Amino acid sequence: MDKKSNSQQNLKEAELYSGYYPGKLLIIMNEYFNNQKNCEKVCKNIFFWESYVSQYFSQKINYCIIMNHEGNQWVFRSGYDTLPLIFKEKYSENKKVINICLDGVNEYILAPTKDEGNRYMLKVDKLSIIEKYGECFILTEGVLTAIFDRFFKILNYEFQASMHKRLNTDENNDLSSLNDFGLTPQFSRTLVISEVLTEMNESINQFIDKFN
Repeated sequence: MDKKSNSQQNLKEAELYSGYYPGKLLIIMNEYFNNQKNCEKVCKNIFFWESYVSQYFSQKINYCIIMNHEGNQWVFRSGYDTLPLIFKEKYSENKKVINICLDGVNEYILAPTKDEGNRYMLKVDKLSIIEKYGECFILTEGVLTAIFDRFFKILNYEFQASMHKRLNTDENNDLSSLNDFGLTPQFSRTLVISEVLTEMNESINQFIDKFN
């Protein structure tokens, strides 16, 4: 390879890896979770959550949570427009993130696409979340896969829960208000409504694109 070709190859590689360094995706994800641990004073402010979502997520985000409990499975999908409401409702119900642990973390540089440009993937083999609701602690473990766009905004977020259980089960009053997945009825309704709105929004966008 001559000097000119070698220079062009180095330039392409520099553009591909621009702004990325090993561990960057993990830093972003840790910041994303840690900011949820310190939001008590602003948890009911929808403008805070709109800013929060815009900080970490692409407007094309596909947000998916898959929960498992004793043979039952619940799959929830959302998009960019409904995520602020979901965060607001979750933390308005006196629910607090106590601890987050990410184990078995791997980062990958994906081949760039024509429309999206450079993309990156974070795979967490074991994500453990401990949340507190009243006097009840809820432990959830699972696998997290997140794909980032060239601006390091999350383009695809999928959490597959492998284990979900409640701690401090002698607090019957607190437990009675939670379903099998550790959610209150009000928050469950919020998730269902947001999923319907996301599907409607996607259908409308597909219809518009079809005739443009």
